[in-house]
This record gives sequence, structure tokens and C-alpha cells, in this order.
Amino acid sequence: SEELAAGRAVPGLLFAIGASYLAWLLPFLHALLVTNPGGIDYALDSTGQTVVYLARQLSLRPYEIAAFLFITSLLLAACAAKPPAPSGFRAADAPIWSAAAFLPSQAAGTWRQVADFQPAGAACGAGAVDITPEAGGVRLNGTLCLAGVARNVSGLAMPTGPGRLSVAGEEWWILWVDTGYRTMAIGTPSGRFGFILDRGAIPGDRLTAAREIFDFNGYGTTALTPF
Repeated sequence: SEELAAGRAVPGLLFAIGASYLAWLLPFLHALLVTNPGGIDYALDSTGQTVVYLARQLSLRPYEIAAFLFITSLLLAACAAKPPAPSGFRAADAPIWSAAAFLPSQAAGTWRQVADFQPAGAACGAGAVDITPEAGGVRLNGTLCLAGVARNVSGLAMPTGPGRLSVAGEEWWILWVDTGYRTMAIGTPSGRFGFILDRGAIPGDRLTAAREIFDFNGYGTTALTPF
């Protein structure tokens, strides 16, 4: 039966365990009786020299402390997370949103560039662009100052999402447009450029609103240069 088989297996298992100890029992007896008769003495003499020896081994001298702190500082510096590098005029880790309610049909016409994000020392002037909605997107034709450099802008801009266009392979996001479609703030997730368009001479309140939109989307507005 199963109970009888189990009863026979237990003594056999105990015998196997006991036999496994023979592999180290003989070397242990040889070391105890021949190599170190009486066993190994791990005790230290109760003398002043013993106390001095222990104090030296347990103490941390200035050199060891300095070495420990130096190595620790190197490890912490290596493990510390590096802040994301700035990307253009926008913080790389900042979120960015496009104007989902943007209607290309309402943006038709001529727009004057009234501000641009420029590096120090740039001398780029105001540009202008004509926007013509088409079946496949919006056609652009003009010249704009982008990051302080005058660029020809011509061709069909394809929509890539709500308030988002692909212009010459680069994302242009409409970050904000006022309800009357008189002012637009346009940027890009890379932060490489950003600018403001207006139908005419932009009033101060709409310029301030556009500046705040750029700030909300991670742009450093100190580089925003009105024309």
C-alpha cells in the first residue's frame, strides 16, 4: 500500500542524508586530529598590544574617510539624473497643446508677422504669409522670420491633427487663435521656432495673450521679439 511504501522510504532517505556527511567528515577529523590538534584557537591575548591592534583595525583614519567621501561623491554624481537639455526656445520636458478648434477655412487671407522668437543678435525683420485653404490642407506663400532667419514659406501644408500642420516635413502647431481669427500664435514641439501672426497691427491685449500662451506651452518668452 501507499502507507507501507512511504514508511520504507523514510529510513532510506535518512540513510542517504547521513551518508552525504561522510564527504566532509573525514577531512574534518584529519584537520582536528592531525593538522591542528585540539582545534583552531580564535582567541586573542588579553594584552595592551591586542587592544591597540583592535583599535587600529576598527578606527577610520583621515585618509580612509577622505577616500570614502571622494568615492561616494563620484558614485552619486554618476547616478544623478541629468536635467533635460533645452531644445530651441522651449523646455524639452514641458507639455504642449495645439488649438483643437482651429478651422483652416477661417484662416484664409494675408497675415502679417508681428513677433518672432529670436536668439540674441538676430536682425530678422517682419514677414508675411498668404494662407489659402484647399481640399488637402492649406497653401502657404510668403516669407517669415523663423528663429531670427528669414525663410521662404511656400507649398501645401498638410494637416496632421487638430490645429497641427506639416510644413516641409516639420510640425507647425497653432497654439492659439482668437475668436475673430485676427491673431495666431504658432509654435512647434521641438521649440526650434515660434511666431505670432496678425491681420494688421496687433493691439497690446492680444500680444499679451499670445505671449502667455507661449509661456503656458513651455517657451521662454524673454526671446519673443515684437516687430
